[in-house]
Amino acid sequence: MISVAMATYCGEKYILQQLNSILHQTRSVDEVVISDDASKDQTAQIVARFIKENHLEETWHLIVNEHNLGFNGNFFSALDHTHGEIVFLSDQDDVWLSDKVKIMTEYMEHHPECMALSSAYTLIDGNGDPFSEENKVLNAITDQNGNIELVSVDSQIVCSRIRGCAMCLRRPVIRKADREHLSPILGHDWALNMMAALLGENQILHQPLFQYRFHGDNTSLSAVSRKTLIDDTEKRKTALQKSIEAHEWILKTKDQYPCLTDRDAEEIRKAIAFERKRLIFLSKKHFSSWLSLIGSLKEYERYYHTTKGAWKVYFGDLCYAYQINFKIR
Repeated sequence: MISVAMATYCGEKYILQQLNSILHQTRSVDEVVISDDASKDQTAQIVARFIKENHLEETWHLIVNEHNLGFNGNFFSALDHTHGEIVFLSDQDDVWLSDKVKIMTEYMEHHPECMALSSAYTLIDGNGDPFSEENKVLNAITDQNGNIELVSVDSQIVCSRIRGCAMCLRRPVIRKADREHLSPILGHDWALNMMAALLGENQILHQPLFQYRFHGDNTSLSAVSRKTLIDDTEKRKTALQKSIEAHEWILKTKDQYPCLTDRDAEEIRKAIAFERKRLIFLSKKHFSSWLSLIGSLKEYERYYHTTKGAWKVYFGDLCYAYQINFKIR
């Protein structure tokens, strides 16, 4: 059984195009679960009307949350209501190519060791035109060489470069992605990608199978669409603390994961130590602590995957600690 889990929130502008792209796949899905997070616009009504007009009541299901669960909580809610052994994640504003489900499902069926498979994608803007500023989208997976890339546990430590909307995964990944310890504050995509790598093979197919829409209202891109340089310092501190706790939990439960090596465990310990240093600086605000972190630039780059990302987070820590803020657009 193949399922799709979609999370929606105030997505009336683009939702119909995505619903149609899922409906008209060359290999049909067996179930679609759409969890709407108490939208303030007509998103839920549009979805309900689409289901009714296309006579999909038996296989497409709309859940409307009474209270807002937040982006990650809403995705987990959608996942928890699916029944398929293979589950695709879907954003509300992307566009799937017609053979996305067929290609990815066939690969999963022929590779039972693969616990999660992600695809590459092309970038489009709010009008559906090719996005001309790719450098704004950090860690975008847009390679088109058709190769398969193995995603290691090591590469998921602290930060995943794989967006959830690119993924399909097996049921055990959903069951094992603990909601309490793999905190949603880190992102459902991080939790699922890390768990897939811990349980088996996590892979990327470098073939674009959907159009990823980059626009100012993306919920998943709130950091890059923010109008000011920094947000709330307490949120950053909380995120670091939750990240530390999540990685500590992986170590505490390491016997459950067949793909967690001793080397991986040691790298996780190093990451915990690094994040504690950052948390101490943000809490105590000693400038000397920040200067000492410059010796950790390799760690910043390692965990945030690019030199640009490393410098951004490093100077971001300074700005958050001392509340240095200004408009960026």
